[in-house]
Amino acid sequence: MKRTGLSAIAIAIALTTSLSLLAACDKAEGPLPKVSTAEQPAPQMEVKQDGANSTTAPSQSERESTLQMARQEIDQLKAQVEALKVKAQDASAALKEKLASDILGFKPDLKDIETKFNALKDASANAWQDMKTAFTASIDKLKASVEKSSQKSSATGSSY
Repeated sequence: MKRTGLSAIAIAIALTTSLSLLAACDKAEGPLPKVSTAEQPAPQMEVKQDGANSTTAPSQSERESTLQMARQEIDQLKAQVEALKVKAQDASAALKEKLASDILGFKPDLKDIETKFNALKDASANAWQDMKTAFTASIDKLKASVEKSSQKSSATGSSY
């Protein structure tokens, strides 16, 4: 069987292409560049050894970051309470009375949060997570209360 020149060329091109693609699949990639980890070691987590709980303790940088954010949240809450005091001064008598009552209710909660924050700062590695959870729950509760008072005082004085 004779093949025409054109079909022979097509077969040759197909074989060449197939072989080059096959050869490309066998090429090994060069080694990946190494990333220096000497300057920025990965945070090390301490494992509790009491066996009761298998959670890990945070690294020092994680603790510092959490404490810094917690301090900012406390300061922000205090500023919101102060803003409510200012609103109360210019409010109607009924709203002023309700805001004053709310603000008085926030004082023990703020004191409790400050106490929990100080305990969190001094917490051992083993107690950290439990203390952080208690602190977070307290601050979330107070945030919701302050936000509710703030929204109601902004909406209308008659909502109280």
